[in-house]
Amino acid sequence: MASKADTGAMDAKAGVKRRPAVKKATAASKRPVGGASDPSPESHARDRQAEVHAPELEPTPQRASRFAAVPSASVMREAVTTRTARRVRRRDVTAFLRQLVLMIEAGTPILKALRTLSTRGGHAGIRNMVAGMTEYVEAGNPLWQAFARESQNFSSVDINLIKASEASGTLTTVLLRIVSYREQHDRMQKKVRAAMIYPAAVVLICGLMIVFMGLVLIPQFEVIFKTMGVEITGLAKTMFTVYKFAGAWGWLVLIALGLLYAANRAFAAQSPLHRVRMDRIGLRIPIMGSLQQKLAISDFMRTFSLMLKSGLSMMSTFDLCRDSMRNRAYADSIQAMRDSVERGEGLEQPLRAAERKNLLPPVIVDMLLTGEDTGQLDVVSTHIADFCDADASSAVDTLGEAVQPVIVVLLGVIVLALILALVGPLVQVIDKLGSGGGV
Repeated sequence: MASKADTGAMDAKAGVKRRPAVKKATAASKRPVGGASDPSPESHARDRQAEVHAPELEPTPQRASRFAAVPSASVMREAVTTRTARRVRRRDVTAFLRQLVLMIEAGTPILKALRTLSTRGGHAGIRNMVAGMTEYVEAGNPLWQAFARESQNFSSVDINLIKASEASGTLTTVLLRIVSYREQHDRMQKKVRAAMIYPAAVVLICGLMIVFMGLVLIPQFEVIFKTMGVEITGLAKTMFTVYKFAGAWGWLVLIALGLLYAANRAFAAQSPLHRVRMDRIGLRIPIMGSLQQKLAISDFMRTFSLMLKSGLSMMSTFDLCRDSMRNRAYADSIQAMRDSVERGEGLEQPLRAAERKNLLPPVIVDMLLTGEDTGQLDVVSTHIADFCDADASSAVDTLGEAVQPVIVVLLGVIVLALILALVGPLVQVIDKLGSGGGV
């Protein structure tokens, strides 16, 4: 057999230029120098996984001259990005979670289930979201971090529950609870929106009628009265003045109201105390305030029970409940509960304070204190959430019937004011026509 020197000499005589050998990117090429021992089987498995899921590189001349080394795990994590596209609908996310639970219960590995679900779904947004999560998990990251990367579609409660369930091995149970919670919340929100359609439609139609009367009918009456020489005084004069102002400056009033609303929102975002005060005022609105209270208590109790049953600590449970509450008046009370428990004083004092502020009914406060004494806060919270859901559902069913009399009374007052304002001048017009004064 010819040696390497002889082979090189023969190639030189033949004028052949040999290409330098390209090293393969294997685990052996990464073996440390200096007599280090062979890598462990776990290291071989990680290298094989990194080699399978490494991003494909285009064969540019610059890369061809380099060694085809496999990227490290940290480089791959940075290269793997969530493929965002269109907006993801909430119901699509809930359907994805339901399908994921069913596949896991059927014995499908999580990675395979994610890979399968990334090709399903009628909406492109959900397919892209699941595909991005699949790539992230394939790169060796935990599942809860893949959910955390989609924080616009999953709340902090969902993410922390999945993180805790991965550590405790109860992922399927916790996912089922999350799906049940989301479906219950979506049903209630849909019911509230459906119940508000009728009152909103009535208010809109009445508003359009009033605008039509102010822009078309009322000015015609004013022209007729002036033509007939009728003296406009009292309520009729006030009405014409108001409608003139509304017709000339109504757009400015609407802009001012919009700016005032935006300024209030901005100030509430900068001042937590102002936000708490505004939310407390919202709870005192007739009919709607009571419904908001029932929905807020239901959300708080359902989230509180869900996290306690999933094994989260009391402090973490209060923190997540506080952050998930939209009504900051309740968030402020939850913070007081957390501080009291942290000091070792129990829940009675902050619960009684919430009762005095009309945030919690006395019966619910008594039930929570009983659950604290018996060590069954999670069970009691579930019962309270079910009770509040049923109460809120009943309130939503009667919402249209409750709002309808209010709308009828307002319309009656407006129509009565128009009649009383116009009846005097119309009587004068009729008298003038009857006496021939208007001819």
